[in-house]
Amino acid sequence: MKKLVSLVFVGLMIMMCAACGGPKEETAVCTLEPITGVAYEITFEAIDDIVQTMTQVTTVTLTEFPEEEVKLLKDNLDAYQEVYKNYKGVQYSSEIKGDMMYETIVIDMTNADTLESLRENDLLPIEGDANKISLQKTMKQLESVDWKVELK
Repeated sequence: MKKLVSLVFVGLMIMMCAACGGPKEETAVCTLEPITGVAYEITFEAIDDIVQTMTQVTTVTLTEFPEEEVKLLKDNLDAYQEVYKNYKGVQYSSEIKGDMMYETIVIDMTNADTLESLRENDLLPIEGDANKISLQKTMKQLESVDWKVELK
């Protein structure tokens, strides 16, 4: 009888562990409605609520701006490329297609030194511990300032 109870108990434990599964992976897509020709989309990929990767895509409708501002924006793209290339775990790209400009920044959010450097240089607004960025807290913060947040 003890063996049977032990086997049933072991079987239940195996089923419970299988039901738990591995780490919980989540993706959140956050968007901000276009403001004066600029739209933002940030995708966060997280494991167990800790953000691993952040991808920000900024789309600019150039026809919404005066010519001198468009020229200034174009001139700054190379400068941003230079700035971001100095950070390990950060990829920056931009391109202009017709009347549209696209800027993409991908950040490895697992590198605390990089995050701290980005924060110190006002390139990434992080409050608190830069070692573990919570997806849930980030989504709540963005929602509180009118971003649309969708968990995929």
